[in-house]
Amino acid sequence: MTRGTQVHSGELTREAILNEARRIFIAGGDTALSMRQVAQACEISLGHLQHFFPTRGTLVAAMLRRTVDDYMGAYLRFLTTLEFDARGRMTTVLRYLIEDSRNPDTSSFFIELWSLARRDAAAREILQATYRRNCTALSPFLAAVRSDLTPERIRVLTLQVVAFLDGIIVYWYSERPSDADFAALADAALSTVQQMIAAAT
Repeated sequence: MTRGTQVHSGELTREAILNEARRIFIAGGDTALSMRQVAQACEISLGHLQHFFPTRGTLVAAMLRRTVDDYMGAYLRFLTTLEFDARGRMTTVLRYLIEDSRNPDTSSFFIELWSLARRDAAAREILQATYRRNCTALSPFLAAVRSDLTPERIRVLTLQVVAFLDGIIVYWYSERPSDADFAALADAALSTVQQMIAAAT
């Protein structure tokens, strides 16, 4: 086997490990994620897994970062497709984020990340970095429709909108409303956020 083939095989194994770790984390939560279970799911030995991730902590941190990168990557790619006026772009972005709140992978992942961040420093740093990235992506759309506000007010308004959207994730995760009920909620949530943006001073 050539070195190039070995490197390629190693990259595939690492990806498989992270994918299985994410699947277990989303399906069963942090307490369900063990090194042995991930190794079994990948059909590799525990020692082979530890070659890539020596400890559970390094595996969890890598999985969290990869999942956030994938989530933000999809979000940022969506933002590059917008071609409406400033208000239309803002509405489309809000609808995207509200609709994504009921994605089972999104809601389960963030519910678990919030919980883990309370007791794990690495998870807390990843969560904080995620909020910074999310706010950086969202704030230009708010600034475009509220050009009268100072940068500091835009920063605060962005945090308020993000916090409101997080609340929808919690609601969907706990209540699992029907499609019809969620559609009504989504319309009401969009109207509420638009009013929040318009009323900001």
